[in-house]
Amino acid sequence: MVYFNSQIADSIAPYRNVRRVQFGILSPDEIRRMSVTNPPIEHPELMEGGKPKEGGLMDPRQGPPDRNSKCKTCAGSYIECPGHFGHIECEIFFFSSKKKNQLIILYLVTKPVYHVAFLSKILKILRCVCFHCSKLLIDPNESKIVDIMKKTKGQYRRRLGFVFDVCKGQKICKGFFLFEKIKKKTEIF
Repeated sequence: MVYFNSQIADSIAPYRNVRRVQFGILSPDEIRRMSVTNPPIEHPELMEGGKPKEGGLMDPRQGPPDRNSKCKTCAGSYIECPGHFGHIECEIFFFSSKKKNQLIILYLVTKPVYHVAFLSKILKILRCVCFHCSKLLIDPNESKIVDIMKKTKGQYRRRLGFVFDVCKGQKICKGFFLFEKIKKKTEIF
């Protein structure tokens, strides 16, 4: 994508300043409901007969694959279509059996899938958070964290690296230790 004078060359959308961005996590049911690939993507092939394969990784319902195609979801051109997301069902099967009455049980479990490009950042974030209570491993009011916040104001990518370095030695947050002490005192009475 090429930028000219703060405009995106491939887009006809007017340039606007972003005032706010909100991130959230969708549940598996919400993802399935919002996905345009229903049934889900099942084929690893991109193309079939020179065209994107429906149910494949370049499913034409997710947006036009080239400048000459139309989107199968919104009928927009390459420039007009914002793109639509699909989903892949990841299924893991577990078998168990009982020998006496020959009962075989099949369990179907859907597991989350993480995008490989974001895996290192996800791991860094998870290693900065307490496994037991989901709080930051280091007290946010500690002098090291306050210094990092001042030093990296507006530089959020650098900030994660510094916070990660401070949290490296910690496995459990200080709040969890206090919780365990209080819990042990109440068990005595």
